[in-house]
Amino acid sequence: MIYEQQAHGALEEVVERLTSAAAEHKFGIISQLDLRGKMHDKGIEFGHTCWILEVCNPMQAKQVLETDIRLANLLPCRIAIYEKDGQLMVGTIRPSWMIRMLGTEALAPVANEVEDALISIIDSACTGA
Repeated sequence: MIYEQQAHGALEEVVERLTSAAAEHKFGIISQLDLRGKMHDKGIEFGHTCWILEVCNPMQAKQVLETDIRLANLLPCRIAIYEKDGQLMVGTIRPSWMIRMLGTEALAPVANEVEDALISIIDSACTGA
């Protein structure tokens, strides 16, 4: 369901590597959310690092939306960077899993392409390669 890898380096370095790797796979960063900072702004103290990057490949998004507009509820894809057991982790929900859960098997090929790209983006950002 979730693909997850341990990241190496500081949060800022990981975000920079994710951004670069996403561009190499024709994905753009739509937004970045510092969840701990946002919660702090609302008066809620949250002690964990947690960043969410929304990423999108517009051609693949168009294909998904033209097949089933309701899938706009799943877009853009998210990559999360968070602390877990004292380690900096990077993860995403597998698009192939979401497509199966929603019963939209016709989109399995594009979901697999997106998933392969997300995994490559995460692996590249986590290893620094």
